[in-house]
Amino acid sequence: MIADIGYGLNSFGYLVLLLLLFTVRKPGLAKYMLSLATLVTLVWSLSFVSLLSGPLSVLHLLQADTIKQGIWLLFIASCLKNDFANIWQVLRQPATLFALLVPAIALLSPWFIQVDITWHFLMQTLIALEVLILLEVLYRQVGQDQWAYKPLALYLGATNLFEFVFYANSTMIASVEPGFIAARGYIYLLMLPFLVIATRRIKHWGVNIFISRDVVLHSSLLLVAGVYLFIMAAMGYIISYLGWSWGYTVQIILIALSLVMLATLFLSNTFRTRIKVFITKHFFANQFDYREEWVKLTNVLSQNDQSLPSVYQVALEGVMGAINYDSGALVKKQGPGFHVVSSHHFMPLSEVEWTLKPLWDYCEKTGWLIDLDEYRTKPYVYEGLNLSNETVETTRLQLVIPFIREGNMWGLALLCAVDRPKVSLNWEVRDYLNAVTNQIANVIYLH
Repeated sequence: MIADIGYGLNSFGYLVLLLLLFTVRKPGLAKYMLSLATLVTLVWSLSFVSLLSGPLSVLHLLQADTIKQGIWLLFIASCLKNDFANIWQVLRQPATLFALLVPAIALLSPWFIQVDITWHFLMQTLIALEVLILLEVLYRQVGQDQWAYKPLALYLGATNLFEFVFYANSTMIASVEPGFIAARGYIYLLMLPFLVIATRRIKHWGVNIFISRDVVLHSSLLLVAGVYLFIMAAMGYIISYLGWSWGYTVQIILIALSLVMLATLFLSNTFRTRIKVFITKHFFANQFDYREEWVKLTNVLSQNDQSLPSVYQVALEGVMGAINYDSGALVKKQGPGFHVVSSHHFMPLSEVEWTLKPLWDYCEKTGWLIDLDEYRTKPYVYEGLNLSNETVETTRLQLVIPFIREGNMWGLALLCAVDRPKVSLNWEVRDYLNAVTNQIANVIYLH
């Protein structure tokens, strides 16, 4: 039953990926080969659900694994060069034919030759080793693109290392360990996010599916839970293997502690934020070409004629241009009120003046950039900032960006997007805008 659940969930995961790949309109060999490999893995996973295929036989296991592994070998071979126009060009390569020789023998030999079962297990071990070797060749030859190929290497490396260990163990004991078969569905499911990320990173594949960072966050939290539960299961297996036992009361206590610890992790905003930042930093491409953006900012800042109105206007253009916004204002504090020193297609100050005092105090205290769209849905992110729901819901203002130099706040940039797409303040945009405002603040202070 537990094996059926694993393979069933895995089948659903690959079905979702396959549907996403079908939405990609750009043709290309890599897209077709990836779609084929995904489809074959989906069918492979379904074939291990006993409710659909009945009891598992060794022949079924060997044949299904051989077909699946052969298609993935062909997929890797098609990635070795970017200029393959069709599958026949891939198949004509000597390296491809040599790599597919072992799967071909493994697929056909049970029908023509009667040999000991360990030889069939050994063939599967060699196929898994072939995938790992070909993957190593691919990863080493991509050079500067290794960052893009790293998720693919993790996906194929982890799954085939598991296959290698599984069949090496089967070769030694001349039988199949049911625990390995039951675990495979979960292993492939846990590794699937890396394959999805690879489709986003490797540009020349022409596969550009959308992956929400929140979806990846939730998947990663499930992965953390899976790893945690796997550790607990491994502890139980070790205790059982050593012939020890624990009482029913101890089991209840451990289960309760496990649930409390998992709930604490999932409900902790700090933990979720750190996980999300880690995922965004390591598994998503940068939103900006920083070299290009820095040159653009430098050109804008060099245009002022040294007069204060010109300096302020250039400063506003710099921060607006950094995120391609079309409406904004620079505001300074003047006595008990506020004064606009520069604006561009911005609303009258009276529309936002009611909220500038708490925004100014919060930015001066924390140095934190404020996204009012985020504040509407996640006010806990801005602890200590108290704005009324009614005013936040009606304002057109979105971003509040402080200009701080040497611990002193000079003013605020108030930005909103009228005819441009809005930018959300994730960790990357915050770091980027902090760097931009630091540079602009230096220019302002020099005048």
